[in-house]
Amino acid sequence: MELRQLHYFQVVARFENMTIAATELHIAQPSLSKSIAALEQDLGVRLFDRIGKRIVLNDYGMIFLTTVEKIFRTIENSKHELSHLVEIEERSVAIGASSSRFLQDLFQTYFISHPDQRFKISHITQQKKLEQKLLDGEIDLGIFYTPTDHPEIESKPLLTEEIFLAVPPNHQLAKKKSVNLNEVANDPFISVTTDYSFAKMTKLFCHEAGFTPDIAFEIESFEFILKLVQSGLGLTFVPDSWRRANHSTLLPLLKIDAPICQRTIWISWMKNRYQTKATKEFKEFSLNYFGFQQG
Repeated sequence: MELRQLHYFQVVARFENMTIAATELHIAQPSLSKSIAALEQDLGVRLFDRIGKRIVLNDYGMIFLTTVEKIFRTIENSKHELSHLVEIEERSVAIGASSSRFLQDLFQTYFISHPDQRFKISHITQQKKLEQKLLDGEIDLGIFYTPTDHPEIESKPLLTEEIFLAVPPNHQLAKKKSVNLNEVANDPFISVTTDYSFAKMTKLFCHEAGFTPDIAFEIESFEFILKLVQSGLGLTFVPDSWRRANHSTLLPLLKIDAPICQRTIWISWMKNRYQTKATKEFKEFSLNYFGFQQG
């Protein structure tokens, strides 16, 4: 039994005339008669009574017609639901990001011209997890501090930002505008937990300055880290995006003269996977927003 047979039955039941039904369906009458006969054989009952050259829908046919009409109504409703879901999906972008703080201005600007766009943002602190979610199709775009070298994933830089040194208000260097990092080699540092790539940068910057940092605290919450610095319990690195967002106005933020302390934030996506129009538009907008000049 096929949907086509059920549709043929609907039309024949409506006209109770094979010739008219065949014309309506644009098929040959013998083919239509054969299809109805096959349907009746599958059901094990006659759906029409033959009265001379006429056919009349019988009681079995009426019961079956009610069921068939329900089937097609259900299918039509499902088509509308699926179309709605597809429409929502086409307007949605799933993003995995190591931090969404530096994306605030981007989203605000983008949303002004794309108010119908929808976003789902997941906080992902490990690059391997971000890559796996891209590969599994759980996210459309990944935004992370390091590029990926996976052959199926493409990465492009979004922005490069300067890193500042936050010191307690009563620190001996608090009134300076800039500092060489080796000047604080003996100070304790406060860092985010080690699964964050920013924690790795903390150690890298210090190693480039010629010392291994004394990590007094490792904490997940950056807000809590800043409070501990405020209390005089250590130093921490602060990205320019945080400085510009006024999260650290109570702390002295020193420019680091040496070594060069900065980070590049990358956007990644699957090379050969279909992207919705919404994903493409947001990706290109993001690259242009942060000044990436495509060659």
